[in-house]
Amino acid sequence: MDTDSVAAVLEEVAPSSLAESWDNPGWQLRIPGRPLSGILLALDATPAVLEEASSLGCNLVFTHHPALFKPIKSLDLATPLGHLIAEALTRRISLWAAHTNLDVLPEGTSFALGRALGLEELVLLSRVERREYKLVVYVPASHVEAVKDAMAEAGAGRIGNYTQCFWQVLGTGQFRGEEGASPYLGEAGRLERVDEFRVEGVVHQATLPAVLAAMRRTHPYEEIAYDLLPLANQVNPLGYGVAGLLPASSTTAQVARRAAAALASDLCQVAGDPRRTHRRVAAVGGSGASFIGDASRSGATLFITADIRYHDAQEAVARGLDLVILDHYATERPVLEGVRVALERKLPGVAVRVAEARSSPYVSIKK
Repeated sequence: MDTDSVAAVLEEVAPSSLAESWDNPGWQLRIPGRPLSGILLALDATPAVLEEASSLGCNLVFTHHPALFKPIKSLDLATPLGHLIAEALTRRISLWAAHTNLDVLPEGTSFALGRALGLEELVLLSRVERREYKLVVYVPASHVEAVKDAMAEAGAGRIGNYTQCFWQVLGTGQFRGEEGASPYLGEAGRLERVDEFRVEGVVHQATLPAVLAAMRRTHPYEEIAYDLLPLANQVNPLGYGVAGLLPASSTTAQVARRAAAALASDLCQVAGDPRRTHRRVAAVGGSGASFIGDASRSGATLFITADIRYHDAQEAVARGLDLVILDHYATERPVLEGVRVALERKLPGVAVRVAEARSSPYVSIKK
């Protein structure tokens, strides 16, 4: 694996096509033609993260927040961004980001936060709609399992909490290769009949490019017969935030203390009544002010998130929600462990680590 081909694997973990239109996922800085020596995962690309990557022998840094978020017209090495890019170039470290495309996944940022908080029976808080397709492909019996496995690995065949969901039936395919053809089975110029399976599976629009690439990579035919059918039904839950249950009823203050400790948050504020008890809780990793309405409609009485402004807190309390406001960094860092597991599974032999360097600007002042 090298820095030219690893992008396909990174896209399988968090497809860039899932990102919001204003976002900028994917390559932030690519140094081509280098063997992949290791991947360091972090919330942000900072000089400390680059130094840690260099010390660990990692030449790819995968971050949640894009280093290049807004368009730039010039690059001044005296600015923090310019210094960061210069440092990455000097250390020969490529940068990749997965932002809102990681947030909306069924195992994304907020689900990782909910599990870290100990919430049970997690459900999606705010759903976003994406188009689904049915992919139908005709595969010779000798390769049907390999093609299905490759497509499933790229994201096909996922329905809710089920994966590798395919339907297949055996039939007879026929073809005749004309001049210039190089058929996998039979000979050019002769009509051939072969046992083929018709394989059907659901594909999300975000994973479609990766699924088609996996199909083409494993299918033995020179020309592949397949159909792509847009669906009206929505089967894959994608979106932001979670709602779930506390293991036992707890007060706002108790939840706040436990959450700050579990996430090592250097910031912890409470809005509402610290003595009020709760069972159903909503949570959004990162800036969650825009989901106050969703949290209220979910039946939660407590909302855990970051970056809540004064008037947003007033609105939440008026809606009947108490708030636990934590450090943005602390609420999003749990997702990195899931990314590590996914990348290690897809890249055997490649060292994948979660950075120890913190990028949060907040610090605790102990009494």
